Amino acid sequence: METTRNFRDEAVERIESSTAVDKLARVVDEASERVVTPALRGPLRGDWMGHALHPSLTDIPLGCWIGSTVLDLTGDRRGARRLILAGVVAAVPTIASGLAEWRRIVDTKTRRLASVHATGASLTTAMYAMSWWKRGRHPLKATGWSLAAGATAIVTGWVGGHLALVDGVGGGRREPRSAAPADPLVDAIAAAV
Repeated sequence: METTRNFRDEAVERIESSTAVDKLARVVDEASERVVTPALRGPLRGDWMGHALHPSLTDIPLGCWIGSTVLDLTGDRRGARRLILAGVVAAVPTIASGLAEWRRIVDTKTRRLASVHATGASLTTAMYAMSWWKRGRHPLKATGWSLAAGATAIVTGWVGGHLALVDGVGGGRREPRSAAPADPLVDAIAAAV
């Protein structure tokens, strides 16, 4: 059965086959090396919760930023500014958890696409930070930064969805690298319940 190709499939193919993106992948690789220390790797990957942490964390900054747009539209600029800042702060562990997932990607094509996703997430965060900064002095520019950041977030989120749902990045059950030693008190409480 022949399927029709669309611009999204073509865009993904172009990114995955572009050797120019390899430079970007090296930058993401260096950032991952610096941010994801051996001690942070398991917690940032979500080993403690049994599945990838990154997709769960993305809801927090995105929710804050979507809410800020609603508040901008209703005229609550002060509330919008607070939500933008909350989203920027929440984006820090979200990006770090994405960098922990990055370390597991070995396929060159997938790494290229993931590097575009990581760059888009960082750019989105920086643009929202700029919107927050401009809020007090230049409200119109601040709103422009937010709208541009929102558009970037949509594209970045779509790429992230492709990575997770089509390429399988971040999938599968997580287990801690070493099991905790047995605790007789915990075992006794669990048996009593």
